[in-house]
Amino acid sequence: MDASQSRWRDAAQRAAWCAALALAACGADQTVADKDAAAGGGDAVADAALAADPLVGIWHFSGMVPAILHATFTINADKTFTIVETVAPPTLPAGVTPGTCVTTDSVYGTYSETVSGTTNTVTWTMLGGIANAVSGCASPATDTPGVAMTAAAIQAYTDQGLLPPAVETYTVDASTLTLTMPGNGRSMVYTK
Repeated sequence: MDASQSRWRDAAQRAAWCAALALAACGADQTVADKDAAAGGGDAVADAALAADPLVGIWHFSGMVPAILHATFTINADKTFTIVETVAPPTLPAGVTPGTCVTTDSVYGTYSETVSGTTNTVTWTMLGGIANAVSGCASPATDTPGVAMTAAAIQAYTDQGLLPPAVETYTVDASTLTLTMPGNGRSMVYTK
């Protein structure tokens, strides 16, 4: 199901959209395409209502997945996203100062959302990015621009838990986005 077929996540979100457009009849089974058509297609009010999607925003994660990772997940109203991750240097023996180099990986792509009953599902389509860019080193000669993130690299990062799988369930509120991986039920919690 693509984004134009997505349903509202809950009655409150549907009611807010209907009120914004002053629609008399606005059913729970309407699709985004129906809503856009009702608003005159591409109408600024409909676009603003769609932009109110609670997934949209800049989300942050810090934790171990398995390395110490800091991620910024930017989810846009136009159904695109970027993930920028910085990986901390490996743990060093006590008394040793870590280097200044920072390794950064980034990926970009598109997403779609669906709702079935009370389950919110998001599908990520990762299109590319940069792997292993190194910056901030004491010796600038050590900095490297990284390499293109290929489909194989994206899969390897996903297998390691550094990138989300293609399909996840989620819960979201004003300050927390929880993405849950299928099968193992492991979750990553992002905050604004």
